[in-house]
Amino acid sequence: MNIPTWLTTLRLGLVIVIIGLFFYPYESMPTLTILGQAIPLVYGWITLLFIVASITDFLDGYLARKLKQITVLGTFLDSIADKVLTNATMLALTFPFTWLSPSIMRIPLLLVIIMISRDLLMDALRTLAMSKNIVLSANIYGKIKTFMQMVMIPLVLVNNAPFAWFDGWISINLTEVMINITTLMSLISFMIY
Repeated sequence: MNIPTWLTTLRLGLVIVIIGLFFYPYESMPTLTILGQAIPLVYGWITLLFIVASITDFLDGYLARKLKQITVLGTFLDSIADKVLTNATMLALTFPFTWLSPSIMRIPLLLVIIMISRDLLMDALRTLAMSKNIVLSANIYGKIKTFMQMVMIPLVLVNNAPFAWFDGWISINLTEVMINITTLMSLISFMIY
């Protein structure tokens, strides 16, 4: 197994840890305060792990090209790892956990269903294309969609903390705007394919 494939496998392992942290049966959860926003301590750990996993997404592709170690297995696993990381985390962020304060952001289930459905339809389209000997490679719009999801998820996890200082100036939650734009980009990228 080469280094890029090892990094992809690490990302899949981190997904298991991240989902385990979400669904561990906590009785209560201490909170952190980041830029004036209270977030559950476990969300802090999940945010760090998610960022590390997202960085491996960039690194495995970069190293595969630089070291000329692009393999069929690596390409397949990379696509799966990206979708599992983003989709599983977004789905977990829809759950109303009992230890979660009502003031903590969640992603609306309908928007998560739209984004996951896009990925499933895209996989079906790729399979159909492969049966006709056509290769549908990832394009820039799909990569932008994935990047936007990987930025949006930590913003939700930290309860809009980076934008909290805007609260006195504007009445909209910028992370909610990011969730909606990411969902729209997901649909646009599918239509372009």
